[in-house]
Amino acid sequence: MRKYESVALSANHSFIQPGARKYGARRRYMVDLLYVAIVFLVIALISYVLGARGLAWFSADIAKVIMWLFIVLFIISLIARFLF
Repeated sequence: MRKYESVALSANHSFIQPGARKYGARRRYMVDLLYVAIVFLVIALISYVLGARGLAWFSADIAKVIMWLFIVLFIISLIARFLF
């Protein structure tokens, strides 16, 4: 009975594509990057409403940089996916 169980377990692992984990990690990184940009944007909006203009300016600048980084990495990943 144990011999068949080990064969069944090894058969389940063969269905996982070799690049599936790599692309999944990349997507997760991009989502995290976008999430951080949105968090900084919300911090900027809240601090602007509360009157902390310097913090709002700084948070908005960080959100802008992270958003541009997200856009550039997204375009690079699209190009890389179609080329390779």
